Amino acid sequence: MVQVDVFWTFAIGSSFAVAASKQLKKEEKPLDNRYFLKTLLFLSILFVPSGAYLISQHPGWETMFALYPYLVDVENASRGVIPQSAGILNVVFAMTNILCGILGFYLAFKFIKKDNMKAAHALWIFGYAAMLFILVVGWDGTGWERFTFAGTWYDWHQVEGPRKGEPL
Repeated sequence: MVQVDVFWTFAIGSSFAVAASKQLKKEEKPLDNRYFLKTLLFLSILFVPSGAYLISQHPGWETMFALYPYLVDVENASRGVIPQSAGILNVVFAMTNILCGILGFYLAFKFIKKDNMKAAHALWIFGYAAMLFILVVGWDGTGWERFTFAGTWYDWHQVEGPRKGEPL
């Protein structure tokens, strides 16, 4: 989910760095070592493509049913199809995920080199905590409901109850 993935990739980058902290203490450059390369490969080969697939095939769910006017073709609203004009958003999403992972790794590396392991651990704990908060609570208290909803944006806004008439 777009809102969750920013914090998730930051946490992945920082947790990968902390996992290799003993080895990274011997490295000179934060972004020129085999541990950073493995982190980057994980993000770019496994994590980001799965998110790109989800946002293209399930845009309502992947955006927690919040970006409908920008991502979903109105003529095919019940199917949740992304119009061709939204392609740049997919690219920005993919770039953001990789950049947040790089940032997490880089910051953790800097703390590791300063022998400040508490701060390095705080980075990945913050990333996963923020990810879980958005997933469970969200910005409006319906995070868990949005995460477990199996329909489209159109279906989400047709449900009776507390979500009825939810503003965009």
